[in-house]
Amino acid sequence: MTRFIPPAAVAASLLLTAFSACELTPAEMFEPELNVHCLLVAEHDTAAALVDRTYAIDDPYIVDFRGASVAVWTREDTWEFRELGNSWYKEYRFAPPVPHDTYGIRVTHPDFDTVAGSTIVPDTFSLLHPRPGDTIDQNDSLVWSRSRSCLGYYMSMEQATRRDTFFYTIVIPNESIPGWPYDSLTERVPLVFLQYREEGPCTLRLCALDQNYFDWMSGSGQGLGSVSNSMNAGITGGVGVFGAAVQREVAVYYRSDTSSSIQSRRKSDPLSGLIVKPPTSRRLPSGSEPVLSPCASPSATGRVSPGPALARR
Repeated sequence: MTRFIPPAAVAASLLLTAFSACELTPAEMFEPELNVHCLLVAEHDTAAALVDRTYAIDDPYIVDFRGASVAVWTREDTWEFRELGNSWYKEYRFAPPVPHDTYGIRVTHPDFDTVAGSTIVPDTFSLLHPRPGDTIDQNDSLVWSRSRSCLGYYMSMEQATRRDTFFYTIVIPNESIPGWPYDSLTERVPLVFLQYREEGPCTLRLCALDQNYFDWMSGSGQGLGSVSNSMNAGITGGVGVFGAAVQREVAVYYRSDTSSSIQSRRKSDPLSGLIVKPPTSRRLPSGSEPVLSPCASPSATGRVSPGPALARR
């Protein structure tokens, strides 16, 4: 007996066969590329870059990625970074970056496309309050003069206890914040997150960020900046970021204010509601020396993703 097969079924079968023949495995579709993370800090005579590659989900992670060449330059000088191991490249005789100077970077590796990028060092600024050695509480604010050319700020709090070192971080745009009076000369952020910390000495740090690093940190969901899903900032030919910053810090002593008026003051502060939440703290063993430098760890997808800019030296 002859069976009739509808033309539509024949067409569907042919399409399915064609797609099956052309289908690529995830390993065949994925093309690894260099992952570069470099932040230049004004007035610092060392510079470092973390260079790795991207990974497919089933790729083994390479703890010590080697074989790259890293060069950073201005119009006057060029520095070839030394390979240190564990994917780090560093220059110990780096001429301290100066605000408004332009820097370029080129990272090469025999197995990958060349990564190139540029950044402009933002303008300097000063911390106005608190002063070194001041005793503060959660009703105080960090106040600073604005950096004229930066896109935003990366603020962090570091507190060392007998057991651990805790960090709190947030990204703040260099513009008017909804619900908060704008001052063209100064900017301030209430330190309401300190209520979750124990009393004792702590260090408040603030970095004025260039366009590249502000976009990168904002995209990681660390604060009040605009969110971007870009895999790179300031570079081409790979993923990662090449940025510049000006850093200031102040050592103070935190003592909690337990007066009954805290809650009423907090409710009248429009910005407090945006950041009054338990800090997402990172812990480092006591005795570790935190520095402003890139830190990377494998993500759930197998790619390497930079974390907060505080890492051990």
